[in-house]
Amino acid sequence: FLKSYFFIHNSPYTQRWAFKYWGNHNNKIIYPINHLKLFKKNIFIKNHPLQNKNKNLISIGRFTDSGHSKRHDYILRAFKKVQKISGNDFNLFMVGSLDFSNSEDLNYFQKLKKLGNNKIHFFPNLEYEKLHELLSISKIYIHAAGVEKDPLKSPEMLEHFGISVVEAMVYGLYPVVYSIGGPAESIKVLNAGETFDDFDSLV
Repeated sequence: FLKSYFFIHNSPYTQRWAFKYWGNHNNKIIYPINHLKLFKKNIFIKNHPLQNKNKNLISIGRFTDSGHSKRHDYILRAFKKVQKISGNDFNLFMVGSLDFSNSEDLNYFQKLKKLGNNKIHFFPNLEYEKLHELLSISKIYIHAAGVEKDPLKSPEMLEHFGISVVEAMVYGLYPVVYSIGGPAESIKVLNAGETFDDFDSLV
């Protein structure tokens, strides 16, 4: 089977685990970024109601607590702790797809909203151009998929590549990502942003 196929991996992280599970095989890494498009910033940010002098953080990921969770709850708790410590006036934008027919996902989303406050804004199923509006008025991107998972026992639970991180960097956002997984490798290659190891280091 392995000899009869040519495998395309989306990141060094994926490639490394494929080698670990399957051994040597014909493969190549192709980063899934060819479709990324930069919209003109000035058509969005003029008089945007949430511009807030661009003092905004953003995180993108589907709203679900099952499988490959993006850990919105972790980010929310860290943001609220920072608010308490520093009194900062940043906004936090939480953007992601939401399956309204899935009761578990809806319950998860409602729990997240209960953790929110007037500086935390939720955007389920946001239109693509509206997402780019938010990216164009933000400064920092936060990504926490994989936290509190065992990377050796459950590597599939960590982020494999993290295209939203690269998408945010196209807009000049400063990425802060979990130290294990595809996004950490990407920002190391691109020499931008920083990683966190646990809750306190994220704060």
